[in-house]
Amino acid sequence: MPQKKSVQTHFFQIFFAFAIILLLIKTSAALLITPAKVEENFAGNLEKTIIYTVTGKDPTQKLKIYIEGDLAQYVELDKEKLTGGGKFTATLKLPAFIEKPGKHQIFVVVEEEIEDEELVGTMIGTSVTLKGAINIFVPYTGKFLEIFLKSHDVNIGEPVNFELEIISWGKEDVNVRPEIEIISLPEQKLIETLYFNNREIKSR
Repeated sequence: MPQKKSVQTHFFQIFFAFAIILLLIKTSAALLITPAKVEENFAGNLEKTIIYTVTGKDPTQKLKIYIEGDLAQYVELDKEKLTGGGKFTATLKLPAFIEKPGKHQIFVVVEEEIEDEELVGTMIGTSVTLKGAINIFVPYTGKFLEIFLKSHDVNIGEPVNFELEIISWGKEDVNVRPEIEIISLPEQKLIETLYFNNREIKSR
């Protein structure tokens, strides 16, 4: 008997988790925000207007809009409420100077409002929250490179494709001549060196 009870409990836990996953997928698909991501290189006193569109399946659903992130104070909304969906405008007004270099993220948040009476007699109250990202890239002083190298698994004797991406986040342009060394492990034996042409990487 104890074993049967344990199996039933385990089945209920799996079913409950599966039901929650389905519920989340269904509710997430019921609300969309565009654009999902906006990227800007920092410029002093930059002003930009972004028009957002929210699409929902429930025309009566009340939505609230607000801003999060380390530069949230530099974004103004023309609306803080929507019903069912619609459009709103976020106006970005950056200062003349931002001290901390690198990537800064601002989130434009759209959240379903759940009334207290909707929770009466239910075990779980769900509210969908979507976040549209505004990424602001502040350049580093001098030269600063970010490098990404992509490849894929192959068998011996098959060709290998390499993808090299170099991004300059510094204020100065950089001249580069990349090299890729192919090393055999674990003996650390150098198999071949690939040489790229010299290139000028402009700031940002």
